[in-house]
Amino acid sequence: MGTIHFLSLTEPGYSRSWTYFKGLKTTGVKSTYTQIKKPYIESLLKFKAQILDQDEIIVTSPSHLLAIYARLILKRAVILDAGWSLFEGEVISRKSFGFLGFRAARIYFIDFFANHLARMIFVETELQKKYYKKLFFLPGWKLKVLYTGLDEESFTSLAEPNNYAPPDRSNFSVLFRGKYNLEAGLDVLSEAAEILKNEKIHFSIFAPGIPSSIPFPENVKVYTGQLTKAEIAYLLRHADLSLGQLSNNPRLARTIPHKAFESAFCRTPYLTARSSGVMEIFSENELLTFDPGNASDLAKQILRISKISDLRKNTGETMRRKYDETASQDILTQRFLTQIGKEI
Repeated sequence: MGTIHFLSLTEPGYSRSWTYFKGLKTTGVKSTYTQIKKPYIESLLKFKAQILDQDEIIVTSPSHLLAIYARLILKRAVILDAGWSLFEGEVISRKSFGFLGFRAARIYFIDFFANHLARMIFVETELQKKYYKKLFFLPGWKLKVLYTGLDEESFTSLAEPNNYAPPDRSNFSVLFRGKYNLEAGLDVLSEAAEILKNEKIHFSIFAPGIPSSIPFPENVKVYTGQLTKAEIAYLLRHADLSLGQLSNNPRLARTIPHKAFESAFCRTPYLTARSSGVMEIFSENELLTFDPGNASDLAKQILRISKISDLRKNTGETMRRKYDETASQDILTQRFLTQIGKEI
């Protein structure tokens, strides 16, 4: 068996592909992780001189552009670990189309050519596979489903975030963390927090890019800095409840947010908008849900959950068991190897 080379435009640890790369370290399969820097052609030519014919090339998410360069410069087949499309993440999620739609068109064609030049594409869910196939006119055999999971080693150490003010432990502690985008539903959370402002419930929000137009009541503390994985692990293990995506955005029907895997691994009960994406792994009986985009129902469910400690404990344990059965790092790494034809 040759070496499996992961190529990325981002720093190590950022891509979802890092989960599989780190997982390979326990299998004995030789692998490398290389960040390709500008000028891309020169960097790829140097990399080309180091690889063998039997080696496998994996282009990581979200480095879709690199799949085009790698296929043309290396003159060999590449596998794209897409997860989801750039078009969906950068354009649809943010409604960022650019002047006369030029930005949207550019990103779509990067996706289109990257996918058609790759010999295999990994996506995050079965529903994402159906959407992806239709969006880019792809044959179904080229698309493989591989859950995102997480790098478990990075979640075993804890670090308290800088400038973090822990809520009073007499309060029920609710954590929201993630990027600000349309599916996050932070406007829904703002309304729910307002409904609960007279309850002993405290919200900690860690989300870069929150616009000032979204008001939050006094029972909410907002942090806008980036978090390390050790800091995320710390927050999850100290929270009473973790919130998922809260809107009724259609993208939630085909995605499983990173924080669903993170919460499950940390045994933190997880409340999210009811959607077919996350329920591809976790059934409605295995997590906590509310009506998507409904602030009143979100507030109602948070208040209910805050009063039932057994429900929280059982949900956290149930999600961890389901994670271990379907999306642990070991399971996903073995599935990755099987899909690329490198069984050990």
